[in-house]
Amino acid sequence: NEACPESSSTVTITIYETFSSGAPLSATPAMFCESGLPSSFDLFSLLDGTQDPNGQWTLGATVISNPSAIDLTGLAASGTPYDYTYTQNVAPNPCLEESTTVQVVVLTNPNAGTPVPQFPEFCVSDITTGQTVNLFDLLDGTQDTNGTWYEGPDTSGTGTIVPNSVDISSFAENTYDFTYSVPDIGSCSDADVTVSIIINDTLAPNASP
Repeated sequence: NEACPESSSTVTITIYETFSSGAPLSATPAMFCESGLPSSFDLFSLLDGTQDPNGQWTLGATVISNPSAIDLTGLAASGTPYDYTYTQNVAPNPCLEESTTVQVVVLTNPNAGTPVPQFPEFCVSDITTGQTVNLFDLLDGTQDTNGTWYEGPDTSGTGTIVPNSVDISSFAENTYDFTYSVPDIGSCSDADVTVSIIINDTLAPNASP
C-alpha cells in the first residue's frame, strides 16, 4: 500500500492587550466661570495618570479630536455639567471596552448690572414728604436681584445696608452714592456697581431784563 501524504493545518491565536481608561483624578468636577472658560484645556489632567494612551475622548456622540488642548469657550452654564468620556479597547480591539467619565461644570457669572447713563436729579423744593427712589431703576435691568445695597461709594468702611427703595425727603443738597453688591457663585464674582442720586438746591428764577 502506498503511504498517505501528510496533511497539516495552522491556526493562529491572537492575544489582545487590554488597555485601561484610568480613573478620575478627583470626585470634584473641573469648575470654570462662564466668563473665564479656557481656550485650551487638557482633559487628561482630569484623570489619575493610570490610563493607557491612544484612547478616545467623546462628549456624547461627538469625538474630541484634540483632547490635550480642547477649546471650552463655547460651553455655557445652561448646559452644565458636561460629561467627557475616555474609552479604551475600541474596535477593532475585541476586548471589553473600558471607559472613564469626568465632568466639566460651568458656573454662571454673578451680575451686578450696569448703571443707567443718566442719574436722577431733584431740586430740594420739589421733593415731597415720603418721596422715594427705587435704586434698581438706576441699573440697566440685567443685574441679579439677590444682591445688597449699601450707602456710600463702596461696601466697606462706614457703608451701611439700605433697602432698594430710598426715602429722599430728608436729603439736602448733595450727591448721594449707593453701591450694589451681588454674592459670588462658587469662585465667580462680579465688581460692585455704584449709582448716585443728585439733589440740587432750588434754582433761583431768571431775572427779567
